[in-house]
Amino acid sequence: MTAAGNGVRPVPAELGQVRAFWQARACGEVYAQGESLRERLEAQARARYALEPYLRPFARFEDGCGLDVLEIGVGMGADHLEWARQRPRTLTGVDLTPHAVELTRARLALDERSSRLVVTDAERLPFRDASFDLVYSWGVIHHSRTPRPPCARSSACCGRGAARV
Repeated sequence: MTAAGNGVRPVPAELGQVRAFWQARACGEVYAQGESLRERLEAQARARYALEPYLRPFARFEDGCGLDVLEIGVGMGADHLEWARQRPRTLTGVDLTPHAVELTRARLALDERSSRLVVTDAERLPFRDASFDLVYSWGVIHHSRTPRPPCARSSACCGRGAARV
């Protein structure tokens, strides 16, 4: 918790603009068309997997069954829901923006699932080393000014298993 008590971890000044950009509209939100929230989230997920058909084979969501899984950059939560459906032992997701965390939480709730969701940045993951069996990130690390710190931090968090970033 921050001093303000809102659960949003402070970020360095250079990440403030990035947070503001993605807070205004989550990645893929342009595809979220429909009347209800469920319809919008389903439309976004369909578009995501149609536009990136290589994503599922890379992620291998089924590998998360029974593991402690961390997703870095939950975005609108399409992948996070896929991880949740695999029944991991624990599921944790982080994102730079409260908007993404709210969308992900809503998507999971529509499917009667939950996850530990944290607003933070990939360079300052608030987890002990070797906390997770599998760490996954798609389309996040390349936005970092220097990818080395987030990659090193995600690898440290995944001391027991595989990191897919």
